[in-house]
Parts: sequence; structure tokens; C-alpha cells
Amino acid sequence: MSLSAGTRLGHYEVVAQAGAGGMGEVYKARDTRLARTVAIKVLPNHISNDPKSKQRFEREARTIAGLNHPNICVLHDVGLENGIDFLVMEYLEGITLAERLAIGALPLTETLRIALQIADALDKAHRSGVIHRDLKPGNIMLGETGAKLLDFGLAKVENNPASPAAASEAPTADVSMTAGGAILGTLPYMAPEQIEGQAVDARADIFSFGAVLYEMITGQRAFQGKNQPSLMANILKSNPPPPSQVRPGTPPLLDHIIRGCLAKAPAERWHTARDLWLQLKWAGDPSVAPAPAAAAPAADRRLRILTGVLAIAALAAAIPAILYFQPSAPDLRVPDVQFEIPVTVADTAAFSISPDGRNLAYVSATDDGKNAIWIRPLNSLLARMLPGTDGTNQPDWSPDSRSIAFSADGKLKRVDVAGGPPQSLLEVTAGMTTNRSTWNRDGVILLANGVLRRINAASGESTDATELNQSLGETRHFTPWFLPDGQHFLYTAWGENPESRAVYVGKLGSQDRKRLMATQSKAIYSSGFLLFASERTLMARPFDVERLEFTGDPVALVQDIAHDPFIGSAAFGASAEDTLVYRRGDLANEGTRQLFWTDRTGKTEGPIETAIGALDIRLSPDGKRVASNMLSGGIGNPDVRILDLDRKLRTQLTTEPAFDGYPVWSPPDGLRLVFAKTRNSSLASTELYERPSNLAIPARPLLSLEQDTIIYPRDWSLDGKLIVFERFKNAQRRDIWWFPLEGERKAFPYLSETYDECQPVLSPNSRWLAYVSNESGVFQVVVQSFPDPSRGKFTVSTGGGMFPRWRRDGRELYYLDSNRRIVAVSVTTDGSFSIEKSTPLFQTGLGYPGAAPSGIPYDVTADGQRFLLSVPQTSTLSVASIPITVVLNWPSMLKR
Repeated sequence: MSLSAGTRLGHYEVVAQAGAGGMGEVYKARDTRLARTVAIKVLPNHISNDPKSKQRFEREARTIAGLNHPNICVLHDVGLENGIDFLVMEYLEGITLAERLAIGALPLTETLRIALQIADALDKAHRSGVIHRDLKPGNIMLGETGAKLLDFGLAKVENNPASPAAASEAPTADVSMTAGGAILGTLPYMAPEQIEGQAVDARADIFSFGAVLYEMITGQRAFQGKNQPSLMANILKSNPPPPSQVRPGTPPLLDHIIRGCLAKAPAERWHTARDLWLQLKWAGDPSVAPAPAAAAPAADRRLRILTGVLAIAALAAAIPAILYFQPSAPDLRVPDVQFEIPVTVADTAAFSISPDGRNLAYVSATDDGKNAIWIRPLNSLLARMLPGTDGTNQPDWSPDSRSIAFSADGKLKRVDVAGGPPQSLLEVTAGMTTNRSTWNRDGVILLANGVLRRINAASGESTDATELNQSLGETRHFTPWFLPDGQHFLYTAWGENPESRAVYVGKLGSQDRKRLMATQSKAIYSSGFLLFASERTLMARPFDVERLEFTGDPVALVQDIAHDPFIGSAAFGASAEDTLVYRRGDLANEGTRQLFWTDRTGKTEGPIETAIGALDIRLSPDGKRVASNMLSGGIGNPDVRILDLDRKLRTQLTTEPAFDGYPVWSPPDGLRLVFAKTRNSSLASTELYERPSNLAIPARPLLSLEQDTIIYPRDWSLDGKLIVFERFKNAQRRDIWWFPLEGERKAFPYLSETYDECQPVLSPNSRWLAYVSNESGVFQVVVQSFPDPSRGKFTVSTGGGMFPRWRRDGRELYYLDSNRRIVAVSVTTDGSFSIEKSTPLFQTGLGYPGAAPSGIPYDVTADGQRFLLSVPQTSTLSVASIPITVVLNWPSMLKR
């Protein structure tokens, strides 16, 4: 039966259902007497309704409740209320090992730490006469205090606990918490004797432990099969390949330990969990030797001595691997070796090196013009594309170098570099295409999404990890980077004023932070140094990760590194194995865009203008002027600038230090413009202002909503009566609103759904609104009735679409498709709406982003015959080739 929130079981109050296990449903609950959070498991009917089973269960539960161990989930209570039998247990925060393994194999040091904790917990249980019988990744919880063994629902309690090895010499009765005679456990982790229905002892748990340890090391199950019979046959008859064959560099001692766990005959396995724990301890610290074995019969002593000598010889050969306890790699500990990799990148900083230093990930265009992630091994001349990664510009690696996190389609996703489709984790802020992330060994991702978000890499659950300091004028946090302990992390805080821009160190689970230095760059940690950019120079400064303090002055590493202090972008990265990657360049010039005229056949004219920024361009109603967001001299915040296309005269509509942008002309004369301006010097809030295009009077406020709300004007109705705008609050999804310019000027929501809706433009007769929505899972161009959206809705694009624009007569609608082409759609807007024909016109040099951006990079003349495109200067209607420099063993550069 299911329990609803608020249900009382004695003094326990149910909060929510948390899951289900072999022993019934599990709920998060509140202990009202002791004011603590607990987990309640409701027992299944086969126990509750059988007096003998219930009596046996209660007796054995008391035994399990006595298992006081830091790595065993505590059983607090057994209760009966309103005919419901239940257990009360410790409530644990974290993820299961199964959820962590969904990401991939664990680092070997982390594997050893977890294995030691679980082996110690098993030793405690076995010495108390308790055999788990369902040891698997799903029954191991990983939290901040370490690993916890849980769910003894299938456990077996020995009536006369002795050493498990001694107990195994004679079969014992099957006195379990479940019905006897059944095959109990989870098949991929079951010992052969469990599958055959034989009596089991502690060595069945050791077999299951070996299967779990194998999966932690290799990322794949020890035993697999197409169906249950084949899986059972493999467990009974086959042996998996040694972990070192699956994951090269695995120490031979781990092969030896797992082989001793997975032996088919119980007598050939490690006899006790204590023996297993000692072997694991030795693997992590060769100075700790296993305890001496009990005296062996004289006849066996010579054989044991010979075996011991051979084992010592094998261990001596394995010592270097044990000491490093990490995958082997080519010896790169030589004076720095540098070389360049010529790659075609879609964005300046759209690359990263894997933690093991073996693979470069970068974003580049595919044959069909889309951006995707490519993987280039450093020892190869070839790169391969990761399918399903379209529309991103920020690949970030998992700590085991097996997965990549990236943002696309308004979602954070992860993809296995070995193959397989991407998995969506959560939605990210609309319009943000540089959501850089960092990933620790516990499966926690920190994502820059306005503030930093803490995300469970397996489940996608997320919470805020940082909060903006409004008193300092902070507007965003970005470029997080985990320090080696996996708990502390670096990030850069950003604000309107340079004084608010600094690198901080934070800690998971706390809003406390420590300011490290003022900078306009990201910072990362590598080999005892913080790396950051300062005035296009890559710097290295000694840093103590224990005290979280600098221990020396910064040293220059590389000159002319690509760095944009205006946005904090810097093109460098480093691996855990001392491999540095960077690229040189002038980001100010790379931010430069050029305006081209293009006719319907794709014939270009220009460039007619070159400017920094030049995003969200809007042609005046007569087509003679263009307004856009531009930077003045490459520094400061964008302003609205007007260019007279015939006379090449430039006029600054705004000159304030605050952000101004997204201009819209008044129809039909173009005498005024409405634009967005930051509110109270905070990029987290904007309001709408209006100013005559001849600058006759200063700008005046037109519309302001509540604090922490961003609004952008998008269109002005042809009759001049209303303005349509985008609204998004607290970095949530964008909605479409409108407000009349007559009467009380109250703003009204047009669409406010659970998905992202943006880039709205009105048909010339104001009866229809074209906009972009990701309701279908990808961004498509949609047309819907206006102002009442219930009269009709039509999807115009078929394979993805952005940036809708109308022809002045309303007979054609244009958009950019996912192949980076301008498409013309013949439509009818009088009365009902209909689509007559869709025709791709020409290929552009515009990128097709995964998340619908705020800047719209083209506009069309009133007659639909010419298009004005704002194209990055580095692309010149193509994509730029930019070499990336790789430095092996970069710390040796400091010795020059």
C-alpha cells in the first residue's frame, strides 16, 4: 500500500515516498518525538500476514539493529500502526553506487576508499552472524560521510554466529527474512551457490563484493548475458576478463583480489571479509601487511611458503602501479613538449583536455553546418564527432575522462565518449550558451547557470550552490573548477563594476566563501598552482589546497593568450596529469562582426560595416538605417548604435555605462526606438526605455516590472499601438508578454508555459504572432493567434528553426533552419492562417545555436528581396581554423 504525505505511524510523520526495495516501499519521514528525519520501510504482505515470518523477522531485526558501524545504515525501530508493519532507519543523503556507476567507472583511489569501507562493514555484519545476501551497487549509498551499506531486507542471521569460515563447513538452516527455499538476491551479483538454491554463508557476500568491485574499476558488470538463463550460466561457469585487461593500468594486485572474490567454489574465495579488507588495505598502503594466517598443517607448509615467495615476487613487480594507483600512461614527466593541433572551433574557448591528459574535446561544425563536440586523442591525427551533441559550445569532462557534460537545447546533458545517446540532466537558463561545468568523483556537477547549481550527475536533481552578493553588485557566477578534495571549488564572480569581479573558493553544502584575488578571468587548479589570465598573459601562482592560500607570487607562462576581460573568457585548460592546452588570439577582434547584404540567391555585397558586437540588428522601416547592440572601442557595456547605410554615418543612441541593447524601431516612420537598459546597474534586471532616433531628447523609461526580471523588446505593432517583449525572471524560462501604448499601459502575459518561448514578431496585421518554442523538445518556429492564443497554433519549421521575420505584406515568413539556411515560407494571414510553401533560399555564415540566443543576427527588407546579415569576422561566411597548443608536463616551463 502507498502512504500519502502527512500519514502518521506512531510518532513518525510521512513526508514523501523515497523509493522501494526488496522489503517494501520506503518513505522519507519525520520523527516528531526526536525532531529528526528518518526513513520508513513498510513491510510486504508475505511478512506482515505470516505470524511465523513476522516473529522471525522481529528477532532478526533486533540482531541487525545491533550492527553499530559507521558504514552500515542504522536501524532505529520496528513498529506496528493501523495494521502496517514498518522499519525505521537512518535517513541518508547522497546517491547510490548504482547511480554513480551510471556515469562510468570510478577513479581507482575512490574505488579503493569505498571498497575498504564496505569490506569493513561486511566484516562487522559477518562477525555478528548477519549475511547480507543482496550486496549490489543499489544497496550502497555514497554520501559526504562515506559509503553506507543498506537494505538488509534479504539478510540471513546465523543462530550461533562464529567465524563465517567455520560456519561454512556445515550447511545451516535457511532462516531468512523472506520465505525459505527461494533464490534470493539480485542476479548479476549472486554467488553460484545462491543461484543453485544451496545454503549460503558469508562467502556469498564476498562473491557479490567482488562483482561490485569489478564494476567500480571497469565500469561494466563482471557477468553479463542476453537473458536470465545465459547470465546464470556465465556466473556458474565463466570468469570475466581481469580488470587490467578492461581498464589498462589497473594494478595487478586488484586482479588478484577480485579473482579471490569471484572463485566459483566458496572454499577458494577469501574466507572472511577481514581477509579481504587487509588485502585492500595493502593495495592502498604497501607498508601495511596482512595479518599472519592461522598455522597450516605441516604437509601444506612448503606449498604455502612457495606460494608466498611467488606472491611476493608478483607484488614486487606491481609495486610501482600500487604506489601510483592510477591508469598507466606514457611517461610525460620530461621537459615540456609543445605542439599544435590545427582544429576548426566554433567558439574561442570551446575546448577542454580530459583529466587523464589523453583526449582533447572541442566544438566544431559538422558537414551539415551544425556545431557538435569532437574528440581528438593526442596520439592520433584523427578526430571523431560525438553524435547528439549538436548546438553546444562548451564540452566539460567527467573526472574519469569517460563522459562529457554540455549544454544544448536549453538542457544540461551528459554523453559517454565511448558511444551512446546523450542523457538530459536538467534545464538551464534560456539563452545562455556558455554554461561551463565541473564534475567531482562523487558524481556532483557544478554548473554555471547565473549562480552555480549543484547537480546529481545520475538523477539530475539540483540545488543552488552559490548565491549572488547584491551588495557587491554581483550579476553572475561562472567557470567553476573543483579542487582535488572534491568539496572545495573555484569560481569567478562577475558584476557591472570591475571591483566586483574576483575569484572565490567555495565549498559544497555551504554558502561561505573565501575571496582569493581580483581578476577578470576564470581560474583553474593544476599541480600546486592556480592558472588564470591577466591582460592576455597566462599566469601561474603557487597555491596551497589545504590552507586555501597563495604561497608565492604569480609567474608568467604564456603571452598573447586569448582572453576577453569584458566577459571573463579565457582560452586555456589543464588536465590532472599536467597537460596544458591553450590558444592564442585577440578576442576583441574575434568579437568583431561584419554586416553583409545578401539577396535571395545568396549573392553577397559587403562587408558594409565592421563593428564589435553588432548583435540583434534591426532595419528601420524604410530600410535605410540599422540599429544594433555594439561595443565602443571593444570595452565597457554594449550601447545602441544607429548606422546610416547610405551615408555610413554612425550615431550613438545611448552612451551610459549600463548595458543598453535590443532596439526596436517605431512604425511606420522609425522616428523612435525602444530598447532594454539595465536596472540599478544589475544585469539581473532590465527595463524598457524609449528615445527619438534623432536624439532630440534624452531617453525616458517606458516599462519596468518587478526586481530581478529581465525584459527585452522584440516587436512594435505596425499600427503603433502595442509592443511585444520577452520576460524571464530569476533565470527561468522565457515567456512572451505585451503592453499597449495607450491607456494605463499595463503589461499582459501572452504565453507563460513550462517551456521556453522567445523571439516573438507580430504579423503586419497583428493577428498572428511568430515565435520560437522548445515545446517539442527542440526549438521550432511557431505561429499562433494574437492577442488571444486559443484561436489557432501552427508549427512552421520542421527540423528546427530560429529567428522568425515577416515580410511587410505578411505573405512570407523567414527563419534560420538548423542547416544554417534562410528559409522562406509562403503563408496566408488574412482571417485564418495557412502554410502554402516552404523554400530554402541560401546558406549563411551564421551559427545555429542549441539554446535560442537573445541576439538576432539578421533582418530582411520590407519587400523580402534582401537580407542584412551580421556575421563573425573570423568566419567571413565560414568557420575559422584556430590551432590549439598542447604542452606536456607544463610545470617544467616554470624552471626556464
